Amino acid sequence: KPWLPCTASEWCAPYGDRFPGSIISSRIPGVYSRYLGGFVLRPTAVELFCSYYADGSTQGEEKRCSPPGRSEVCVPGCYSWGKPMWCTSRMQYGGCAWRPEHTQQMLLQHEELRSKYNEVVFDPGPWVENLPRTIWAVFFQPESGEKERKQAREVHKAFLEAYG
Repeated sequence: KPWLPCTASEWCAPYGDRFPGSIISSRIPGVYSRYLGGFVLRPTAVELFCSYYADGSTQGEEKRCSPPGRSEVCVPGCYSWGKPMWCTSRMQYGGCAWRPEHTQQMLLQHEELRSKYNEVVFDPGPWVENLPRTIWAVFFQPESGEKERKQAREVHKAFLEAYG
Protein backbone atom coordinates (compact mmCIF):
# COMPACT_ATOMS: atom_id res chain seq x y z
CA LYS A 1 0.00 0.00 0.00
CA PRO A 2 2.31 2.75 -1.25
CA TRP A 3 -0.22 5.41 -0.21
CA LEU A 4 0.53 4.65 3.47
CA PRO A 5 3.59 5.67 5.54
CA CYS A 6 6.43 3.20 5.75
CA THR A 7 6.15 0.60 8.49
CA ALA A 8 8.89 -0.66 10.83
CA SER A 9 9.53 -3.72 8.62
CA GLU A 10 10.20 -1.75 5.42
CA TRP A 11 13.51 -0.34 4.13
CA CYS A 12 12.04 3.15 4.42
CA ALA A 13 11.08 2.79 8.10
CA PRO A 14 13.33 5.70 9.21
CA TYR A 15 11.25 7.98 6.96
CA GLY A 16 7.77 6.86 8.02
CA ASP A 17 7.28 10.17 9.82
CA ARG A 18 7.05 12.10 6.51
CA PHE A 19 5.99 11.86 2.86
CA PRO A 20 8.17 13.56 0.22
CA GLY A 21 6.77 14.94 -3.02
CA SER A 22 6.91 17.81 -5.49
CA ILE A 23 4.62 20.62 -6.51
CA ILE A 24 4.29 20.52 -10.29
CA SER A 25 2.46 22.65 -12.83
CA SER A 26 2.81 23.73 -16.44
CA ARG A 27 5.39 26.31 -15.29
CA ILE A 28 7.14 23.88 -12.91
CA PRO A 29 6.91 20.47 -14.62
CA GLY A 30 9.96 18.73 -13.16
CA VAL A 31 9.75 15.65 -10.95
CA TYR A 32 12.33 13.44 -9.27
CA SER A 33 12.14 10.82 -12.03
CA ARG A 34 10.62 11.25 -15.46
CA TYR A 35 9.79 7.53 -15.50
CA LEU A 36 8.15 6.85 -12.13
CA GLY A 37 4.48 7.42 -11.47
CA GLY A 38 2.90 8.90 -8.38
CA PHE A 39 -0.17 10.46 -6.80
CA VAL A 40 -2.09 13.65 -7.48
CA LEU A 41 -3.09 14.96 -4.05
CA ARG A 42 -6.07 16.94 -2.84
CA PRO A 43 -4.47 20.13 -1.46
CA THR A 44 -7.01 20.48 1.35
CA ALA A 45 -6.35 16.94 2.60
CA VAL A 46 -2.62 17.31 3.26
CA GLU A 47 -0.37 19.53 5.36
CA LEU A 48 3.23 20.47 4.71
CA PHE A 49 6.07 20.24 7.18
CA CYS A 50 8.33 22.27 4.85
CA SER A 51 9.60 22.61 1.29
CA TYR A 52 12.86 23.02 -0.67
CA TYR A 53 13.43 24.78 -4.00
CA ALA A 54 15.43 21.70 -5.12
CA ASP A 55 16.16 18.27 -3.67
CA GLY A 56 16.14 18.71 0.12
CA SER A 57 17.99 15.44 0.85
CA THR A 58 15.14 14.61 3.22
CA GLN A 59 16.23 10.97 3.43
CA GLY A 60 19.64 11.94 4.72
CA GLU A 61 20.59 10.93 8.23
CA GLU A 62 20.92 14.61 9.18
CA LYS A 63 17.18 15.11 8.47
CA ARG A 64 16.00 12.45 10.94
CA CYS A 65 14.36 13.33 14.23
CA SER A 66 15.24 11.48 17.41
CA PRO A 67 12.83 10.20 18.48
CA PRO A 68 11.08 9.95 15.09
CA GLY A 69 8.17 12.26 14.44
CA ARG A 70 7.35 15.91 14.85
CA SER A 71 8.06 17.44 18.22
CA GLU A 72 8.83 20.79 19.81
CA VAL A 73 12.50 20.23 18.93
CA CYS A 74 12.34 18.66 15.45
CA VAL A 75 10.31 18.62 12.23
CA PRO A 76 10.95 15.47 10.12
CA GLY A 77 12.84 16.17 6.91
CA CYS A 78 13.10 19.88 7.71
CA TYR A 79 15.64 20.20 10.50
CA SER A 80 19.32 19.44 10.06
CA TRP A 81 20.92 17.47 12.88
CA GLY A 82 17.98 18.41 15.11
CA LYS A 83 18.24 22.15 14.48
CA PRO A 84 16.03 24.40 12.36
CA MET A 85 17.51 25.94 9.26
CA TRP A 86 14.61 27.97 7.88
CA CYS A 87 14.94 30.03 4.70
CA THR A 88 14.33 33.73 5.18
CA SER A 89 15.24 34.98 1.71
CA ARG A 90 15.20 33.62 -1.85
CA MET A 91 18.90 34.54 -1.93
CA GLN A 92 19.67 31.58 0.37
CA TYR A 93 20.78 28.52 -1.57
CA GLY A 94 22.39 26.28 1.04
CA GLY A 95 19.80 23.65 1.86
CA CYS A 96 17.54 25.70 4.09
CA ALA A 97 13.90 24.64 4.34
CA TRP A 98 10.90 26.89 3.68
CA ARG A 99 8.17 26.96 6.32
CA PRO A 100 4.71 25.91 5.04
CA GLU A 101 3.45 29.49 5.08
CA HIS A 102 6.30 30.46 2.71
CA THR A 103 5.66 27.86 0.00
CA GLN A 104 5.04 30.62 -2.55
CA GLN A 105 8.56 31.97 -1.88
CA MET A 106 9.98 28.47 -2.44
CA LEU A 107 8.12 28.18 -5.75
CA LEU A 108 9.46 31.55 -6.89
CA GLN A 109 12.99 30.51 -5.92
CA HIS A 110 12.51 27.20 -7.73
CA GLU A 111 11.48 29.02 -10.92
CA GLU A 112 14.24 31.63 -10.66
CA LEU A 113 16.97 29.04 -10.17
CA ARG A 114 15.46 26.60 -12.69
CA SER A 115 15.92 23.59 -10.45
CA LYS A 116 15.04 20.25 -12.00
CA TYR A 117 12.37 19.69 -9.32
CA ASN A 118 11.39 20.92 -5.87
CA GLU A 119 10.79 18.83 -2.77
CA VAL A 120 7.92 19.23 -0.37
CA VAL A 121 7.63 17.28 2.89
CA PHE A 122 4.14 16.25 3.94
CA ASP A 123 2.90 15.43 7.44
CA PRO A 124 1.70 11.79 7.25
CA GLY A 125 -0.96 12.36 9.95
CA PRO A 126 -3.48 14.38 7.91
CA TRP A 127 -2.51 12.37 4.80
CA VAL A 128 -3.66 9.12 6.46
CA GLU A 129 -6.59 10.64 8.38
CA ASN A 130 -8.07 12.01 5.16
CA LEU A 131 -7.74 8.85 3.07
CA PRO A 132 -9.17 8.09 0.59
CA ARG A 133 -9.86 11.79 -0.09
CA THR A 134 -6.13 12.54 0.09
CA ILE A 135 -5.49 11.01 -3.32
CA TRP A 136 -7.26 12.35 -6.38
CA ALA A 137 -5.43 10.20 -8.94
CA VAL A 138 -2.61 7.78 -9.63
CA PHE A 139 -0.47 8.72 -12.62
CA PHE A 140 2.34 7.56 -14.85
CA GLN A 141 4.30 9.79 -17.19
CA PRO A 142 4.71 9.97 -20.96
CA GLU A 143 8.23 8.54 -20.65
CA SER A 144 7.21 5.77 -18.22
CA GLY A 145 8.10 2.31 -19.47
CA GLU A 146 5.69 -0.59 -19.46
CA LYS A 147 6.94 -1.68 -16.01
CA GLU A 148 6.15 1.73 -14.47
CA ARG A 149 2.79 1.94 -16.26
CA LYS A 150 1.85 -1.51 -15.00
CA GLN A 151 2.88 -0.56 -11.47
CA ALA A 152 0.74 2.61 -11.55
CA ARG A 153 -2.25 0.62 -12.81
CA GLU A 154 -1.76 -1.99 -10.06
CA VAL A 155 -1.51 0.72 -7.37
CA HIS A 156 -4.68 2.34 -8.72
CA LYS A 157 -6.51 -1.00 -8.70
CA ALA A 158 -5.34 -1.80 -5.14
CA PHE A 159 -6.37 1.68 -3.97
CA LEU A 160 -9.86 1.23 -5.42
CA GLU A 161 -10.13 -2.22 -3.85
CA ALA A 162 -9.12 -0.79 -0.46
CA TYR A 163 -11.42 2.25 -0.54
CA GLY A 164 -14.12 1.53 -3.13
